[in-house]
Amino acid sequence: MTLDPPNYKSSIFISADQRKVRYMFYLTSNTDAYRNGDYGVLGSLVIRSEKYYWEVYVSEKRAWILGVYSGIHSEFKMKVSFRQDYDAGTLLFFKVINHWFLINKFSSCYFSEETFPHCNPKKCHVMPP
Repeated sequence: MTLDPPNYKSSIFISADQRKVRYMFYLTSNTDAYRNGDYGVLGSLVIRSEKYYWEVYVSEKRAWILGVYSGIHSEFKMKVSFRQDYDAGTLLFFKVINHWFLINKFSSCYFSEETFPHCNPKKCHVMPP
């Protein structure tokens, strides 16, 4: 899977092979992206049915945002696996490095439109429960 660059000037940089994304702050005239907190990037894969799988490195982050999009830490190292079964309506997140430890499972999901992989390289502040 490759990553699609944003359609506007942003602080999101995608590598030449379109497989890595990073965030770098700089001032821009496009204040809408900052106001909306839009630091995400979509994968080029369009999911309309079937089962899909991909892995994402989330090193040096205590919190991160991964998911699917519809419509149009300390020194620890971690690799996250994401599985989507579009037809069965399930989303699963695994910690790959720890022998495929299940992080979370969402079932009974309803996908009314095609979905896209979504990654956000910006810091994510998680609120305590």
